[in-house]
Amino acid sequence: MNTKQGGIMLNKMGRYLYLYLAFGLLLALFQSAPVTAGDLAISGLDIVALSGDKLQIQLQLNAAAPTPKVFKTDNPARIALDFSAVKNGLAKKMFPINQGAITSIYVAEAANRVRVVVNLLESTPYETQVQGNKV
Repeated sequence: MNTKQGGIMLNKMGRYLYLYLAFGLLLALFQSAPVTAGDLAISGLDIVALSGDKLQIQLQLNAAAPTPKVFKTDNPARIALDFSAVKNGLAKKMFPINQGAITSIYVAEAANRVRVVVNLLESTPYETQVQGNKV
């Protein structure tokens, strides 16, 4: 079966290739800027189970970590950390956790800052510490 698309005849395989290329172009347009050698970036995220059904979230940066602005919301239950002049160097943005009170972690980059959002089952006490290149 042939279809006329923008003056070009496309068969079924050609349409799939066309859609694939269009989708790839859209993805490329919405990707954040790549991290270069001089950029301060989040380079790792680890979850460590502690005693008493507690979890430790550890963010690793590629240089000395700045102190983030931290706030929480109760409805929905979330903890957010804002890092100015930092990029997201992680391979993905969403991290399903489903341990303890943490359901997931989302890392978003916009306007020369990164926001790390910890989604919770319920409002939970927390503390933040900066040690070297780790938060």
